[in-house]
Amino acid sequence: MDEHDGLRSVTENSFNGAAGPEDWLVGGGEMGDSIRSLDWSSTPLGSLNSWPDSLRTTVSLCLASNFPINIVWGPNSTRSTTTGIE
Repeated sequence: MDEHDGLRSVTENSFNGAAGPEDWLVGGGEMGDSIRSLDWSSTPLGSLNSWPDSLRTTVSLCLASNFPINIVWGPNSTRSTTTGIE
């Protein structure tokens, strides 16, 4: 698996409207593991299955990046960061 597999996965699978996190949330090292293990249904963003394609794509791009990235999303400005940002 190379660094772009996560991006390939999201572009090939998520836009059919039926992709689950196992189809688009791949790679990402420790941060990817952390995202997959969190019970997102108890957060303002809701379960991973309910995330819009735009958020799925954004997260996948961030996980594939070598740079620390901060994502602020939704009406509650839920914040998620990749490794390296405190």
